[in-house]
Amino acid sequence: MPYPNTFYIIHKRFPKFGWGDAGDGPVLEEDLTDTLIEACKDAHYPPDRVDFRVWHIVNGQAEDRTDWALRTVEHLVP
Repeated sequence: MPYPNTFYIIHKRFPKFGWGDAGDGPVLEEDLTDTLIEACKDAHYPPDRVDFRVWHIVNGQAEDRTDWALRTVEHLVP
């Protein structure tokens, strides 16, 4: 299956391993909130730019959407 033209990539800093893909590949906009919340569940602190990066990919161009994404889920993360 080809990549969609518009999607998100969620990078997470894992304490023992370093940076990795928290979404297991491209994440569509309708799945972004749930995927980010799931990625935050094992953290013992609110998500921030130190441990997460969210990239919006549109037609091969990446835009850093971390601040927007974290604001969107900050009240939803336990």
